[in-house]
Amino acid sequence: MRIKSILTVCFLLVSFWVSSQNVKLKKDAVLVDDVAWLKYEGCTGLKWTLCSLFNKNNEEMVFMKFIKRGNASDAMVFNRGGDPNYFEVAFLGTGQKIEIRDTPEKIVTVLYKSKCINDDGTFNTQAIERLVEKYGNSFSAQTSSTTNTNTIIIREEPKSGVNINIGR
Repeated sequence: MRIKSILTVCFLLVSFWVSSQNVKLKKDAVLVDDVAWLKYEGCTGLKWTLCSLFNKNNEEMVFMKFIKRGNASDAMVFNRGGDPNYFEVAFLGTGQKIEIRDTPEKIVTVLYKSKCINDDGTFNTQAIERLVEKYGNSFSAQTSSTTNTNTIIIREEPKSGVNINIGR
C-alpha cells in the first residue's frame, strides 16, 4: 500500500514538472519552451529599467518601468531600505497598470501564465482585470499616502518699537 502512495506522488510530481512552461528572454525574443511568443526590448543587461514587449506585428503591448524609491543609489528590485523598489507594468491602450516587485523575466512569466496576451497578439481584457485585481498598485499608493502635505507659511513682519529681553 505504501509503495502505491509513493508511486502516485512521484507520478504527480513528474507530470507537474513536465507540464510547466519554461519562459526565457533570449536574443530579443520571449521564448516559451523554446518557441517565440513575443519580442522584447530592454529587460536585460544595462537597459533592464525600461522594458517593452511587442507582439509579432511589432506593436508595443506592455511597457515596464522601474520605480526606484528610498535610497537613490540602490537600483535593486529587492533593496535593503524601507521603501520597496518595483516595476510599473502598463498594458498599453487599456489604461490598466499593475505594480510588481520582481525581475523583468519573472514579470514576463507572470504575464504568460496569466494569459493576458492571446496567441494572436491581442489583449485578454478579462485576464488583465484579474491581474490588476491580484497585484494592484499598492506601492504607489503607499508613496502618495506617506507624502507630507503640510504647508508651512513663513511671514516676515517689520519690527517696530523696542525689544527688551531680561535675564539672558
